[in-house]
Amino acid sequence: MTAPFRPPLGFLLVLCAVLPAAFAAAPPAGVGEGKDANDGDRALRVGDALAVTVRDLEGPGRNTVVDVNVNEEGRVTLPMLPKPVDARGLTTEKLREAIASAYRGANLIQNAKVTVKLRPGKEDEARPLRAGDALVVTIFDLEGPGKNTLVKADVDPKGQITLPQLSRPVPAEGLTREKLTDAIVKAYARDSLIANATVTVKFRTAEKKEPPAAKE
Repeated sequence: MTAPFRPPLGFLLVLCAVLPAAFAAAPPAGVGEGKDANDGDRALRVGDALAVTVRDLEGPGRNTVVDVNVNEEGRVTLPMLPKPVDARGLTTEKLREAIASAYRGANLIQNAKVTVKLRPGKEDEARPLRAGDALVVTIFDLEGPGKNTLVKADVDPKGQITLPQLSRPVPAEGLTREKLTDAIVKAYARDSLIANATVTVKFRTAEKKEPPAAKE
């Protein structure tokens, strides 16, 4: 009769040491299968685009919804607060707590209900401008009280944009949209056109071209 196989004692000891480590290292189901970590758990960074909702700020039961970007100083500016709120390095949940605390500290809302969400696909909004960027600039009251002047302005190869009635182009390359807005306001004041212009600067999305009409 053949004796049963008995593995050497040393082999068993090695197997007992290796197997638990192998199972411990295995990732949980679903991780590493194309599923990214929740973006809300990552630290916020300069340029992140956020949607912030503050309840009861403008009246009982009213929601104030603000689209903001984390600026170059790592902060966000919100309605009625006397100073920006530090955001860089915080998660959206921690920023939510910081905003609620800021409204409480400013004696505006004692127990503010705040939500903070990342706006998907908007992360690039606060980046420095570069040659070729397509912009839409709106200048209020330039052509008369209550009139809005809408200008399609591209950053030219020299890094500048040209705007109506200004004596010279406005340098844009390397500035964020916020900084360019300030530069445009100063340019209209410098040329004695508008003392304190209200200006908005937005990226211009690609224009849709209509397909050619079918030939009969």
